[in-house]
Amino acid sequence: MNKKLLISAFFFFFVFSLNLLPQEESKEKKIWEDERISITVDKVERADSFPERLRNSYTTYHQPEKGHDFVLIHISLDEKKDLRIKASELRNLRPKSPHLIDDRDKTHWMSFAQYNITIRAKKTGYLVFEMPKEATPVKLKYIYQYREEPPKSKKIKYGQIDIDLSHIQ
Repeated sequence: MNKKLLISAFFFFFVFSLNLLPQEESKEKKIWEDERISITVDKVERADSFPERLRNSYTTYHQPEKGHDFVLIHISLDEKKDLRIKASELRNLRPKSPHLIDDRDKTHWMSFAQYNITIRAKKTGYLVFEMPKEATPVKLKYIYQYREEPPKSKKIKYGQIDIDLSHIQ
């Protein structure tokens, strides 16, 4: 009787351990959001030249400044509300554009983005920044444009979501 109980307990422990293993390995992605959008940072990538797999034929790519490299932040963006903005209206003006803060509290402005915020579907893409090689990105200030509900929809407004990058690499 004790052998059967011992074997059953071992079998139960073994099956339970196998179920826990995949849960420990999977990393749950954090979602940052406000009332208009939700954003997930899928990956932060650094490269000393623009990655070949992301290049297209209609863009000219330059090397980063000496002592710098590219920081690519791969994102998934989901619109909760219609932002009521057209592609032709988008402006990339400092300080109203996405920027990175590094571990030395320096600001790095976005060089360009590869995704389209003006379409309604879930958007995936990346933001590109140049940063000194010895600096580490710690915070992304994601700034986006939108309009209020009609009738107050004339003026373009800005939303901001602060994203902690210290646990994403």
